[in-house]
Amino acid sequence: MKQGLCLVFAMFLIFSGSSVLAQEKEPEPVVADQPSQPSEPVKVKKKKAIFLDIPLLPFERSVDIGRIQDRSVNLGTLRDPWEDQISVVWPNPSVRFEGVDYAVDVSGGFSYSDDGVNVRNNKSFKFSGEESLGGFLFGIGGFVEQEKALSIINGIQFNADFERLSYGSRGWGGAKFGDLNDRYLAIRVGGGYIWTESQEVYIASFRDVGPLPLYDDQYRTFFVATDGRIDFLKRFSYRMRVEKSFYEKVFMFWDENTYGLNRFDDLAAEGSLEAVPLLRADRLRFVLKGRFNFDREDELLFKNSPSSVQLLLRIKLK
Repeated sequence: MKQGLCLVFAMFLIFSGSSVLAQEKEPEPVVADQPSQPSEPVKVKKKKAIFLDIPLLPFERSVDIGRIQDRSVNLGTLRDPWEDQISVVWPNPSVRFEGVDYAVDVSGGFSYSDDGVNVRNNKSFKFSGEESLGGFLFGIGGFVEQEKALSIINGIQFNADFERLSYGSRGWGGAKFGDLNDRYLAIRVGGGYIWTESQEVYIASFRDVGPLPLYDDQYRTFFVATDGRIDFLKRFSYRMRVEKSFYEKVFMFWDENTYGLNRFDDLAAEGSLEAVPLLRADRLRFVLKGRFNFDREDELLFKNSPSSVQLLLRIKLK
């Protein structure tokens, strides 16, 4: 009897111990650390910069000297020849300030042309500035230019100089995708006003002769433009701009053959390729520019324009 009770008690202990062991939690398997996913590279935005552009080819586009001599500049493209490429001394330099969301361009100076027969000099100042807020562009610009052609009339006791003064301003709005100092695409729409006047100034030895006014006109302007920039191969940057401009006289004349066109327009495309010869010395660069006018360049009525082909030395000042 005692042996049976001992056997039952032993079996109870074995069963109880096995139940307790079964209820103990098994250790959780060790999970190997998952390899961390590589983070995407963060694009570093370009810093603000200041550039100085110095023209290396001494050419500009202006009104043909024959149109100045026969007093028909205000007729614009109604008569031929209209435009001419002239050789100048001291072509106008320009300075550009640019950042991620802004760009400012300032250019101007004094240029001089003497082909052995005709002497012309030009004083000009041009500026433009724009800023982007939330992808929207807002900008203003303007210019002042005075051109003189000396001794276009030579008399026995007098001669006469041609003088032209033009000035204007405009504003615009638009949209921008990208950074203005890096890759971007922009669209602009705007308008403004231009004033232009001309006169002949007589120089006589026997008496004072007052100037003879030739024309005095005001124009409303409207334009649509798109431009963009891409960088490639670390050394090169390409810009392209296309602009369509419309001009309309504020005070119109019924006889356009006498007083000039009341309305006209221009369509121009300009491309530039910038190259950095030495990456370690990227402050020194060269820029090749090309300009093509699909229509007659009526804008010469107000101011001279750059040559169809330009070569610039670009210096990064900051």
